[in-house]
Formats: sequence, structure tokens, C-alpha cells
Amino acid sequence: MNRSQLLIATTLSAGIVASAAQAQDAIPTRNHRSVALAFLRPVALGETLPNGEKNISWQLVIANELRRPQFNLHEDSETWRLQYTYRYTDDKGVEYTFLVPVLSRGGGVLDGFLAWYHKTLLSDVNHARLLAPNGRSIVTVPGSKDFVSASGIGDVTGAVGITKPEGTYRLWLKLPTGDASRLLGSGNVDFAVSWEKQFNLLRKLDLHAQAGLTVQGRPSELPHGRGLVDNYTLGLVYSANASEKYHFQWNSETSPTITGNRSTDAAHRVITLGFTKVYSDSQFTVYFSEDGDFGLYDFQGGAQIGPDVTFGFIWSQKK
Repeated sequence: MNRSQLLIATTLSAGIVASAAQAQDAIPTRNHRSVALAFLRPVALGETLPNGEKNISWQLVIANELRRPQFNLHEDSETWRLQYTYRYTDDKGVEYTFLVPVLSRGGGVLDGFLAWYHKTLLSDVNHARLLAPNGRSIVTVPGSKDFVSASGIGDVTGAVGITKPEGTYRLWLKLPTGDASRLLGSGNVDFAVSWEKQFNLLRKLDLHAQAGLTVQGRPSELPHGRGLVDNYTLGLVYSANASEKYHFQWNSETSPTITGNRSTDAAHRVITLGFTKVYSDSQFTVYFSEDGDFGLYDFQGGAQIGPDVTFGFIWSQKK
């Protein structure tokens, strides 16, 4: 673990003690591939907060990605991303949300574990992970320079939302506060709209649905950025009791750029498993996302492009 990643972990610990956010049933996660992180993606936040309520959360994500070198595309790095989220609803029912990410991309600490994971638990003896050296940090797509290790603030995002009987609507705006030359942002403004709603299926089982459409500003460092990108979230939430929830979630989004590589230009999809512990005024969520490596099962079409593995931790508390 490098010093920047240690700082992120320490900041998260301090934020848990000092901060204050409220429960949501969907996991507010996205595809954490480095190139995708440079752009805005609406995430599932649930309904807007009650009038006058504030919510603060800290989310730490550790995403380790690997794409074997081909067609001038090479991705082998680990990103630690700490995001601070503030939400507030005024007395008219309009919610304001601000998201501030801090990223540290480097060689990481999970390479050795993931090589063992693929070889031992998944019996995947041909996986590129087994041939890749540990601790490498490089992200290259066709037409771009090599992006190596980097740390700093990412692109800051704001959203305005309102809940109606037919669902919750939000408008999103991302500002280019991150250093695009180090792949900490896209270097341009992105705009998005989203809708989401939760449906009760059985007494303890709910379905959360979300859809978003992003207008991507032309990236300054990444070539062939798409103009429009759609993204979707479908999540099953099982409430075992009043304080414990289990999540099975699917996230899909159009690829952020066009590389000429048929696989990488396909839809980016991951499957997420998570658990939430709910307290009187706070909650803690831990989750795990995969891009298609499920041992004997191959979720082609269901999960295919994303980090090799993603671990996420969210602490939130209402004020």
C-alpha cells in the first residue's frame, strides 16, 4: 500500500467517526474501470431525503483491473477511490447532492491474492492474471499515452433531485476538477439525467431499478469519447430483518470510449453482492463486484467488462 492509499484509508476511518448519512436500499456503485471513472455516471441513491434532512456518507472502493495487452490497449492497475457524499433536502422537497472523489491509482496490494483466487478458487489456470507481474500500474487505450500511477482529487459532481409517485428524478453535472493528464478526470463537463424507483415483490424482497443518460463532454486526453452513454441498475434487496439487508445487483453502461477492440467497446457490466447493517441513525454496507469470473459459470452478457474485482465499503449517517 502506497502513502496515498494509506491516507485514503486513514481519512475514511476519521470520517466514520466524525461524519454523519441515511439508508438506501440500492448500492450506489458503478463500473470502476479506470477509463470509465473519468466520466460522470448517475448512481442509485434511492428516494430523496425527507424535507429538512441531511445525509453524509463515505465510500471506499478498491478496484483491481487487468486487460491483457492487445490492439494498443493495456490496463493493469489498482485504484483506491474515497468518495464523500453530502445530501440535503430543502423544505420544498428538492434534494441537493454533492460528490467529491479522491483517487489513488498504482500497483496496489491485491495482485498476488487475485492470482491465487483465479488459480485456486476458480481453477482458471489460463487467466492473464497468472502471467502478469505483481505491482504494475499502467492504463493505455488506442491513441492515448500511457497513464501510470497518480493520486489526487477527481471530478466533482453535483445533482438536484425530486421524488414523484412515479419515481425519483435527478439532474447531474460533473465539473473537470481532476487532472485529466493523469486520468483523474475527463478534462471536460458531463451532464446527465436519471430515474429510479423501488418495487416491492414479496414481503421481504424488493426490486430497485435505475436508468441514466449521460452527455459526455469531449475528453481532453482520452481519444474517441462517446457523446451519449446510457447506464442501468437492477438490484434485488432482501431484508432478513429490520437491521440486515442482502443485495444482488447488476450494473450496465455503454463503454465510455471507442477503442476498436470489440470486447472493450461492448457494454460494461458487473454483478455485485452486498450486505448492509442498519443502525438507528446510520448504516454500513460492504460489497463485492465481479466482471464475469464466477468459476464454472460464465455470465456472458450479464457481466463482462469491468475491473477484475471490486471491493466497496460505505458508511452513512443521517443528521
